[in-house]
Amino acid sequence: MVQLGMRNFTTSELDSRWFFEACASWIEDVAYDDVNDYLQYLPSYFARLDRSLRTFDGIHEYGAGLFFHMLEKKYGYQLIRRLWETFARNELYESFENVLSAQGSSLALELTDHMLWNYFTGRRADPHGYPEAADYPELVPPLTQSVEKTISFREETELLSARYVRIEPQDFGDLTVSYSYDNPKNWNAAAVFQPSGGPYEVITCNDGVLISDVNASTEIVLIAVNTRSEELTLLAASPSFPLLSMIHCKGAVARPFDRSDRRHPPFGSKPFATARHSRNEHYGAIGQTSAVRHAQGDE
Repeated sequence: MVQLGMRNFTTSELDSRWFFEACASWIEDVAYDDVNDYLQYLPSYFARLDRSLRTFDGIHEYGAGLFFHMLEKKYGYQLIRRLWETFARNELYESFENVLSAQGSSLALELTDHMLWNYFTGRRADPHGYPEAADYPELVPPLTQSVEKTISFREETELLSARYVRIEPQDFGDLTVSYSYDNPKNWNAAAVFQPSGGPYEVITCNDGVLISDVNASTEIVLIAVNTRSEELTLLAASPSFPLLSMIHCKGAVARPFDRSDRRHPPFGSKPFATARHSRNEHYGAIGQTSAVRHAQGDE
């Protein structure tokens, strides 16, 4: 109820109830760190990341508190306080953009990082990601595609949500991925992969990506993020459709992608948003990194 002292969600043009409850879930863990009540909502949340972040159904919005755990770790709790102060006199998504732009970021970039961070939980947990990531469920991509030569498929997702697709190469060679979207400006994409016995790497790949020397034991996950926050009408979120085409070319580089500014460790040079601030001492600090903005058409 404390949130209503800032603004009642009934005065918001778009449904903002999820934001009230997600922040409540986050601040409860900040105030009572040993309780970890929010963990009970994560299996359901991780199983339905193709649902909009703004979903309000009695469960999803509490798992969405994880988005604010990420923002706090990257920028400090002061950013979320500024978000509420801005929301008191502006619409919610306008408030996100106003506050995040001051950090050189945006809701689209942060949502994409959130979907990347969600993959690094359980056995994949990284100390630079969620502080309690090792206790989170391990995300299992709901769709797996085996690739011998060429495949294409069509997937749908809601606003402010993501699709995870595991790719299983059937032979040794180079893998190229190309995307076609309903509206490219509303999408971000990344590929997470782990060569056999090696560290995880992330490649930003809105226009396409080349992963060299893959084989049947290479772990590859594609993440397509629908970053659009508002409908033109105030109706429930309707699906959008990206078309993803995978081509597995044996033995030789198939397309001349320039990967010099795209390939990163998952928590080193961040592939999307910039981590500028340290978390409090309880969670430790995360080093400053540089943004890669070609995913938003800034090349």
